[in-house]
Amino acid sequence: MNKLALITGGMGGLGAAICIMLANSGYNVITTYSGNEEKAKKWHAHMNLLGLNIKAYKCDVSDYESCTHAVQQIIAENGSISILVNNAGIIH
Repeated sequence: MNKLALITGGMGGLGAAICIMLANSGYNVITTYSGNEEKAKKWHAHMNLLGLNIKAYKCDVSDYESCTHAVQQIIAENGSISILVNNAGIIH
């Protein structure tokens, strides 16, 4: 299939489920995270244990410049995005 899916906020419960479902459906999956490097490393290790190679890019979705930079980097390194899931959010 080789289509690229980008899921914002993919390290939370719903986002991770979306990442896993798309990866298991044959998509190349990329997610974003807000900046917690330790959480990102643990999440990535867990995905590797599941046999999934999901890339993660740091991106603050509340900041336009951060989003622009992340998308440019993702496209430059991985090609065009076929699916975008805007999942990132903040829960207080």
